Amino acid sequence: MRKVDVSSALFAVVSILYPLLAMIGVRTVGPQWVLIGLFVLIALRAAPALRAKVPGGLTWGLIGVAAIVALVSLHDKTLSVRLYPPLMSAAMLLTFAQTLINPPSMIERFARIVDPHLDERGVRYARNVTWVWCAFFVANCAIEFGRRSPPAGTFGRCIMA
Repeated sequence: MRKVDVSSALFAVVSILYPLLAMIGVRTVGPQWVLIGLFVLIALRAAPALRAKVPGGLTWGLIGVAAIVALVSLHDKTLSVRLYPPLMSAAMLLTFAQTLINPPSMIERFARIVDPHLDERGVRYARNVTWVWCAFFVANCAIEFGRRSPPAGTFGRCIMA
C-alpha cells in the first residue's frame, strides 16, 4: 500500500476549500492574514516539490502564481486573495499546454506512474485527455477572471463574491 503524502493531501483539501476559507478569512481576520496563510501553504508545497520528481512546470507555475499574488497585494490585498484561483487555473493551463508541445503529455506522465509500459493507443488517449483539460482550464480562467474583475473605474474596491 502506498504511503499518503500528508502535505499533498493537505494542499489538495485547502485548495478545494480555498474560496470558502478565503471569504471567511477576509471577512473575519482580513486579507493580509489570508495572504500569509496562502504564502505559507505555497512554500510548504513548493519546497518539497522542488526536490522531488514533480513535473517542473507545476512547481514553477505555483511559484509564479505566488509572485503575481504578492505583486497585486502591494496594490490591493483583497483583490490578490480573489485572484489566486484563476491564476492557478492559468498556471495549470500553461503547464498542461506546454506538455502538448514538448511530449509526453501531462496525462501520459500521470498514466505512466501507474503503467510505465503505456501502449500507443494509451498515449493518444492521454494526449486527447490533456487537450480536454486545457479546454477546461481556458473556460475556467475566462469565467473566473470575468467574475473577479472589478467594474471599470473601481479597480481595488472589490469585495469577496
